Amino acid sequence: MSATEYEEFEASAVPGYAEEKVRAGTWTREESLARAREEFGELLPDGLASPDNHLFTARDVRSGRPVARVWFALIGEPGRREAYFYDIAVYAGLRGRGYGRATMTAGIEEARRAGASSVGLHVFGSNKAARSLYTSLGFSEVGVVMSLSLDASGDTARAGAHH
Repeated sequence: MSATEYEEFEASAVPGYAEEKVRAGTWTREESLARAREEFGELLPDGLASPDNHLFTARDVRSGRPVARVWFALIGEPGRREAYFYDIAVYAGLRGRGYGRATMTAGIEEARRAGASSVGLHVFGSNKAARSLYTSLGFSEVGVVMSLSLDASGDTARAGAHH
């Protein structure tokens, strides 16, 4: 990823992450952008030069144009290092063409070359396309966080609650 591509990544990934956290009910809209900026600042304190972080722009092999991005960090001790994928995104208008699978496959190979012995990631439950892709690549769920929204009516019977 070039410095210009990194600026574009940060400009779109931070608000995108903030929006996902709002949609998931984790953060309020009012706090979301500041919290997303804070998390990105902690994870990438030196931008592209942040230690153990790997950021790539995926390009179409024929045209050379950017089609996706991927970011992972190596965490853990040598010999047991995990490549934790913080972001993978296929650019708008290009989804459904195999770029996500190709980008993720290339990212996994980069993680292997960087010394990772495993790959981990988080995916929002509402992102069915990504969940399907990861499952097809061999990922398995190691934990599931669930949530129940308590609407104003207080009717939890539909969710199967019993007293």
